[in-house]
Amino acid sequence: MNEWYGWTGTILRIDLTEERVVKEPLSPKMACNFLGGRGVNAKLLFDEITVETGPLDPENRLILGTGPLTGTLGPSAGRMTITAKSPLTGIFGDSNVGGHSGAELKFAGYDHVVIQGKAKRPVFLWIDDENVELRDATLLWGKTTYEADKIIRTEEIGDMDIRTLTIGPAGENLVRFACIVGDLYRAAGRCGMGAVMGSKNLKAIAVRGSKPIRIAKPEKYIDLVEKLFQLVYKSAKYEEWSIQGTMALVKALQERNSHCFRYYQNIRLPEEKLTNVLATTYLQEFAVKSKACFSCPVHCAHPFVIRSGPYAGTYGGGVEFGTSASIGFNTDNLDLAFICKFNELSQAFGLDSMSTGDLIGVAMYLWERGLISEKDTDGLIVEWGNQKAVLNLCEKIAYRHGFGNVLADGIKGLVNLVGKDIERYFYHIKGLGISSSDIRNDVAWALGESVSTRGADYMRCAPTISRFQISYFLQKGITDEDAFDSASYYPLKAEVLMEGEAYSAIMDSLGMCKFVLGRFPNEIPLENVLDMLAELILAATNLEINGKKLKRIGERISNVEKAFNVRQGLAVKDDFPPPRAFETPELMDPTEGPKLDKDRFGNLLKVYYKKRGWDVKTGIPTREKLEELGLQDVANKLSMAGKLKMQK
Repeated sequence: MNEWYGWTGTILRIDLTEERVVKEPLSPKMACNFLGGRGVNAKLLFDEITVETGPLDPENRLILGTGPLTGTLGPSAGRMTITAKSPLTGIFGDSNVGGHSGAELKFAGYDHVVIQGKAKRPVFLWIDDENVELRDATLLWGKTTYEADKIIRTEEIGDMDIRTLTIGPAGENLVRFACIVGDLYRAAGRCGMGAVMGSKNLKAIAVRGSKPIRIAKPEKYIDLVEKLFQLVYKSAKYEEWSIQGTMALVKALQERNSHCFRYYQNIRLPEEKLTNVLATTYLQEFAVKSKACFSCPVHCAHPFVIRSGPYAGTYGGGVEFGTSASIGFNTDNLDLAFICKFNELSQAFGLDSMSTGDLIGVAMYLWERGLISEKDTDGLIVEWGNQKAVLNLCEKIAYRHGFGNVLADGIKGLVNLVGKDIERYFYHIKGLGISSSDIRNDVAWALGESVSTRGADYMRCAPTISRFQISYFLQKGITDEDAFDSASYYPLKAEVLMEGEAYSAIMDSLGMCKFVLGRFPNEIPLENVLDMLAELILAATNLEINGKKLKRIGERISNVEKAFNVRQGLAVKDDFPPPRAFETPELMDPTEGPKLDKDRFGNLLKVYYKKRGWDVKTGIPTREKLEELGLQDVANKLSMAGKLKMQK
């Protein structure tokens, strides 16, 4: 590209060991093949680290990636992906963050920031347009995210309008599911990116940007943006999502029988307690306003204040469904005041609220079965509904005190404490807890969580996979009843999943929010949605592209992430749901509760592999598929690792 539009054309590299800052050009080929954000991040990580690189080693990369549309006026175009080898799972890891930090990084002039090495002392990275420096953070070390953010803004920089990405004590103490908190309340939560940051002695990243983002065809872009905004406003669920946010899922998953009550022992919440945790209750009793991320028409965040009771005075940026389910429903604490309090603590400590809730839920499950006791838990009574124990454990995990030190290492910590026999109880895939909703009732959902490249994660396949598949089949003229039965193993569900995975990869790589635009494929044929996005990209960047080519990019990104995990040693067994998913939930009638069928699931997985162009027996991308996608270098590296036959 002779001129950059949309992209800034610059990668910022930081070597903390050498205290060196280098700016290098973004490769036009890389931009065309992977767009940006998640896509470029994935390729950089695959290229720059090895199988032997430990997640907490200085050689691991921490990569911040914006997309070509991040920071523009496109609806929800404020997202950023943070990527590294995960300390929690040991495989490919990333986390997506909203708010305004991604846009600010683009305004400063950078598409990606690649951080390696380890500082000799605690530091924070200050990016002020062209001026980039490492500053001493000794006085920030040990502070909560809230405290560190305030000091950076008021004392270190003296500007309340900067944007920050900060770790708390959990990241400093290398808790394997520590998160990175953006501007106090937006978290890059999953996969332990905060621990990677802490392992590098990097307390925070502060950014101030003042540069414009050049748009190739401004008038055309504005016209397309206005049309997209109108589509968002007219979407069937716009009013519900904009008013209730992700908390709308509480009611939706009760109707779908997909909750995780008492660590996946029941797919429904007790009816007598349901009202306590509905979005309407949250809005009436706790929410104070709506708040949006950069350029977002949905404003799904609803900051809260607790006005009475034992947690009175607690306030925060909003509660998401994932937090409510993981720590509330999972531990039988259907109390929004408690959930808000936990949310505030987990963000202050820099903990992924979902993994924290998941692991405390595991502990309660083991306690109930007599597999752990007070001698293991520092005297805490870790039983269902014990709010005091949960909040105590939150702090213990962050500071690695006592039993918290065990949980801080994830499921591996519990296995080391109790023994390998307990592995059959974990509701995890590839080491990452399933995303706060049960998968037994929905085969496509289960397949999507199982093959997700970062571990259990429905956001890799489409935000609303069930509705997506119904819409997809209707658009294809398919009327077979099995296609619309969520419990069926209809073969074309594998194809639907691939479509959803491509769409999600594209959105993450453009820097746009799947929650806002993820509903489009439910209401408009996916081909049309991709064509609209291609038009948007062309107007913004001058990149000649269409919907078909865009989908190919999504496929390419998924294959690079898969190749990363194959190189790490993952196999077919790692693409299966956990053992308990093939059993009826314990608190349900065995004749009525749902469960997956292992043999039929395995057959559907083979269909998925075949449609992907991967080896059906091993689940490994074939050389032919990788070369078809222009990934010869990836194929060669897999060959060198003994995963593919060497090229003749």
